[in-house]
Amino acid sequence: MPTSYSRAARLQLPRLLVALITLTALLAGSFAALGLASAQNAPTFDVRVRAQLHEDGRIEFGLRADGEVLTPSRRFLPAEPRIGRVYVSTVVEKLGVQLQVIAIRRADGSTEFGIRADGETVLRGQIFPAATRELLWLQSSVATVASPEDAGDLVIYSGRGESLVGGLIDRFEEQTGIDVKVRYGNTAALAIAISEEGSRSPADVYYGQDAGALSFLAEEALAAQLPPDIRAMVDRNFQDDDGRWIATSGRARVLIISPDRVPNPPDSVFDLVDPEWKGRIGWAPTNGSFQAFVTAMRQIHGDAATEEWLRGMIANDVKVFPKNTPQVQAVGDGELDIGLVNHYYLFRFDDDWPAANHFTDSGNAGALINVAGVAMLEGSSNRANALRFIRFLLSAEGQAYFRDQTNEYPVASEIDANPRLIPLDELNPPSLALTSLSDLDGTLELLRKVGALE
Repeated sequence: MPTSYSRAARLQLPRLLVALITLTALLAGSFAALGLASAQNAPTFDVRVRAQLHEDGRIEFGLRADGEVLTPSRRFLPAEPRIGRVYVSTVVEKLGVQLQVIAIRRADGSTEFGIRADGETVLRGQIFPAATRELLWLQSSVATVASPEDAGDLVIYSGRGESLVGGLIDRFEEQTGIDVKVRYGNTAALAIAISEEGSRSPADVYYGQDAGALSFLAEEALAAQLPPDIRAMVDRNFQDDDGRWIATSGRARVLIISPDRVPNPPDSVFDLVDPEWKGRIGWAPTNGSFQAFVTAMRQIHGDAATEEWLRGMIANDVKVFPKNTPQVQAVGDGELDIGLVNHYYLFRFDDDWPAANHFTDSGNAGALINVAGVAMLEGSSNRANALRFIRFLLSAEGQAYFRDQTNEYPVASEIDANPRLIPLDELNPPSLALTSLSDLDGTLELLRKVGALE
């Protein structure tokens, strides 16, 4: 069964408060209407919003629970925030409850803060005008009866490999007590499997390797709309327009090269069909990221140009690999000069491995910035756990995992990028909406047509 808990919330005005705080009552008029009734003998803890204006005009806000500073939740409201926009902190967990701060700049210049528990707003208050510099506190108490014994199940179809994300999924299972069952497989094949299973699919969450497969599920009306608090955690460029999938990490397409044998690498993937590279290049056509790259090429350059490039690569004796990692291995072993991979595969090898990432500067499909992401399925019978998993991936802990363990680009939680990586704003990706990569069937059909897939 899904995780359940009951909560009680109250507001106290601390004596040090100088500015007037006007409380906004919950719309239902009582916490019981939201299922927030207090539970006898349930473990409780106090939650406080900390808000303070700095000299530069920014307002710092964060959370404390029973005096513990939940530092991952701290963030700053810009000096000139957009009126009406909801700013949210990262998610932190206390006794099984996922907590966030929300902040909204009002038209009169005041800033309204609130507390969310598991995605539900349990407290809101109107805070001081921008000119006030007092340290302010909003306080509520939260009760929880969640326990590992009744945490329930979660079924994930993961197009991301177990070697990449298995450790993070294990962390989620250990922290929550949720019984997680994962079906690992090819990103495209799993998306198609969900489409074929329809309402009979046991999957609660689809964890995709690329935006193309995720957008395919959204267009098939198989992905459910995510709540606003989750959508607010990630830039709109890295999610579905209707909120039916959201990115969890970013990656760049690169050429993996031998610096010794390729001192002057090409700046465009279209140059790889030149006779100079005959028998020296490799690809992994069954890989989801490669298929998304081909879809991007179709969108940018058209089907005819993409088919011509694919046939040119085959005529140039491109070497076929089952995955990306073997290409990096082959380059270092001297068996391959150039491979088409994602940037992070190189970091699976020792620092002195004789291979290097080459970021093309062409602005075409070969410089694609793609994302891995998640969707909660419409047919999910464990929606609470599905949303909890998605929030976990976007939390400070989840984003730090992608940065430090998989060497990907964080997309949420204001986590700095890995210093080993070239910053995203220094790359030259094509101008392309990731939601346009949904024509998975068309790409697979084209790859079969030219003989790249069986």
